[in-house]
Amino acid sequence: MFGSLKIEGYRGIVKTELSQFGRINLFFGKNNCGKSSILEALFMLTGPSNPTLPLLMNQLRGISIHTLQTMALEFHQPEINNRIFIQSEGDEARELTIQLVKRENSNISLKDIVPGETSSVTYAYGFSTTFKCKGSEKLYKSEVLIDPENNTQASQNIASDYIERIVARFISSKLSHSIDSSNYGQIVKNKDEEKIFDLMRIIEPRLIDIQLVGKEFLVNLGGETRLPINVMGDGFLKIFNLILDIHYSRNGVLIVDELDNGIHYSIMPLLWKAIDEACSRLNVQLFASTHSLDLIKGLVLAFEDASKTHSDITAYKLIRRPNDEIASVKYTIEELSYSVNQNIEMR
Repeated sequence: MFGSLKIEGYRGIVKTELSQFGRINLFFGKNNCGKSSILEALFMLTGPSNPTLPLLMNQLRGISIHTLQTMALEFHQPEINNRIFIQSEGDEARELTIQLVKRENSNISLKDIVPGETSSVTYAYGFSTTFKCKGSEKLYKSEVLIDPENNTQASQNIASDYIERIVARFISSKLSHSIDSSNYGQIVKNKDEEKIFDLMRIIEPRLIDIQLVGKEFLVNLGGETRLPINVMGDGFLKIFNLILDIHYSRNGVLIVDELDNGIHYSIMPLLWKAIDEACSRLNVQLFASTHSLDLIKGLVLAFEDASKTHSDITAYKLIRRPNDEIASVKYTIEELSYSVNQNIEMR
């Protein structure tokens, strides 16, 4: 698991350091305190050999045109000589540096050559990643270059001798609640569907099973017929999706931006219990963000009376300093419970 995280120069973050991660980690704070940027940086660290991940982070923020100017938005100061540095400690200790690069374009269009004029040089541009992992001083390098004549096309050079060990998924707050059924067949093949149902019964005790017919999920609540899963409401859909994502991230990392989206406050304690059970069973480390005080209170209600201390569940309040350094206050469940019960400002 990741034990700590250090970020320098990514988006609105000049610097931040977070430590003592647990199995479940929740980031909260005011708007623009760096929650999403921290999750994005962590995700890029789980796939350092893939130089297209910074492009994906822009796309998830609605930036789909890959110009040199939009790519520079990834950096704290959007200048070509700046860099992004991300480092982790723990079982998965690794370092990643991301830089903007410009290369003289080797592809030219002969039709654009003008007789009697000196041809101008065009430049391809993109991201270069340099990284190393725990136990080795070997540096790996990857690169993606955008075609300057068509910024929907790119070429990449990936470190072919690097094999990624981490299974990681990133769930953006912009994604819909529709369920991806493409991987569900593997769950059925491995006879793991009952484990999914068992976790969902924490949310809906009447549940008998959920069947995939064609591309439609049908829910059995004990009536004469199964019901389309869409009639169960957005909250049930979101939680079912989340449990599936945890399952697909077995022995890896799941990152969820705005975990509270589409979930009613009344079932948030049950949500946390399902997440805790699923992550423990499947050996998944979860990182999530929220701006919802109800989700924080739900976390407290779920575990403040538990017979065991949940040292593997941590929460971090993020605070932006005037110089764009992100400070953090770490809470255990016990500390979070005290703060909520004393009406201390948590957001």
